[in-house]
Amino acid sequence: IARVRSAIGEWKEDHLKEYIDHDWNIHRWITAYEGDEKETIKVLRRHLNNRDTMGLSHLPETESPCQLMEKHAPLSILGRNHPHDNKVTLWELTGMLDIHGLVENIRISPFMKSRFRWMEMVHREVVKEEKRTGRQSGGLLVMDLSQLRFSPSLLSVIGGPYRIMWGTLFEQYPQMIQEIVIIQCSHIRQSPLSDLYSLHSG
Repeated sequence: IARVRSAIGEWKEDHLKEYIDHDWNIHRWITAYEGDEKETIKVLRRHLNNRDTMGLSHLPETESPCQLMEKHAPLSILGRNHPHDNKVTLWELTGMLDIHGLVENIRISPFMKSRFRWMEMVHREVVKEEKRTGRQSGGLLVMDLSQLRFSPSLLSVIGGPYRIMWGTLFEQYPQMIQEIVIIQCSHIRQSPLSDLYSLHSG
């Protein structure tokens, strides 16, 4: 961690210094790139530039919640999952996901900004738990599949633009969601959404 921190150099902005100074932030990138320090340094520098250019650290304050997102893709941060653990519980009402309404009503830029805002809020909760316990934290994503109905068109969207959107988020927030729990799925053999998340959450 110290070698990576030293190699990425000094950053003037306070919010970037705060990000770099938190050991677990660097640890997540090292883990995501399987200990390859050279690659970690390269992608972490790129992320810090993105974080500064896009103002990721400030999105929870500068961007209001998107009402269309709340309607078409409800996703919540519930907080610590257990008094004796430090994971942060996240809840997606996957069964109520209106992917067609999402694609038809929300342009890619507002969608991504809304999701980056949400991931930044998750990051804050995770860092808070890490500072409280001194141990690595991460998100525990609960996917509620009740009311989920499959169709060929749904599968094509999930396999295309929606998959790319989530892939972009997990690229910028590696190791942030560490575990996925699927509930209300007794009537469904396998969810393509769970496949989507499993590719990027490890």
